Amino acid sequence: MTRRDIEFGAEGVRLRGWFYPAGASGAPGAAVVMAHGFSAVKEMYLDVFAEVFAAGGLNVVVFDNRCFGASDGEPRQEIDPWVQVRDYRHAITYAGTLPEVDPRRIGIWGSSYSGGHVLVVAAVDRRVKAVVCQVPLISGHANLRALVRADFIAGLREQFDADRLARFRGEPPAMVPVVDSDPLAPSALPTPDSWQWFSETGRTRAPAWRNEVTLRSVEMFTEYEPGSYLPYISPTPLLLLVAEGDHLVPSELAIAAFDTAHQPKELIILPGGHFEAYTKAAGIRATCGIGCEDAGPRALRDLVPWLRAWRRCNRWHAPGAAGNLARLPAHDQKSMLACGSVVAPQNSVILPSRMWLTFATGNSTDLFPREADSMHRATVCSSLASTS
Repeated sequence: MTRRDIEFGAEGVRLRGWFYPAGASGAPGAAVVMAHGFSAVKEMYLDVFAEVFAAGGLNVVVFDNRCFGASDGEPRQEIDPWVQVRDYRHAITYAGTLPEVDPRRIGIWGSSYSGGHVLVVAAVDRRVKAVVCQVPLISGHANLRALVRADFIAGLREQFDADRLARFRGEPPAMVPVVDSDPLAPSALPTPDSWQWFSETGRTRAPAWRNEVTLRSVEMFTEYEPGSYLPYISPTPLLLLVAEGDHLVPSELAIAAFDTAHQPKELIILPGGHFEAYTKAAGIRATCGIGCEDAGPRALRDLVPWLRAWRRCNRWHAPGAAGNLARLPAHDQKSMLACGSVVAPQNSVILPSRMWLTFATGNSTDLFPREADSMHRATVCSSLASTS
């Protein structure tokens, strides 16, 4: 998959990333704008997602958030959610200037912290024609109380106040680790799976990642309420992906918040925890040492690219689709439901649903060109539920 390095201006700051042209050449087409979550950089699996989207006929703009990775911005390692929201909008503007992109068909994708950002962007920016929100932060207030013991919160707020005073005096910002091997030690994301994923993925895939953020980043996290924008996203189509075992951004918060969004919308419940949304979807869990005892390495292109139907359930037939389906365990095949909220197969790649991808071609009945290779096609398994 050919990609090129990009950079664009955002209120005086240069943001950098990658552009993946759509697999099928031709007239300007749809694009997806993507950025990562809390402290993460684009090398932490966003390349894998982008390759799948590009193979499926979408142009993709991936960028590092300001103050992180290849992008400029000061102070380094500071996460201001509202600035990152604005940078998504700058990225949308930039995407619309590319010759490969139809500016009338731009969607956004976000995960974890940026999963919250895309809810806000979709609600306020009507240039967005579709939004995919994966394992999102819904409420900073509620999430703080899910991660931090109640008797620790007062002390944390004292640290926030002391840092604010120090900054007022011109002192450098206080820093805190993103993760720590001890979940009781001070860190922004105090869960064992956060330590494992960030430390291993940083070592194997993303040497640019740094295990620190400003303390003010944590304070702004606690103040951020992106879920409050869910009622305002409609009529833009929303696809929400929630991990059933997520305790970093608790799944019950996202599932409850989904009820506040209006149609058109879809909810998918993924098996596993927060970070398996990256590693299982990528199909390369063993490369970062996570769960390799029950899953060997597998190239993404060998997985079944599931696309789900919107409004009515039917099947897109594709050469070789039956063979790909057969590679999944029988219990996983049967667990894929075709309509409504679903539990996705454990080894599947979750791609945006048909209602989300209709904007890609303007034709809801033939998403991929007929001449495309079979791995660029997909089967919507509307009959699997009936085989159980």
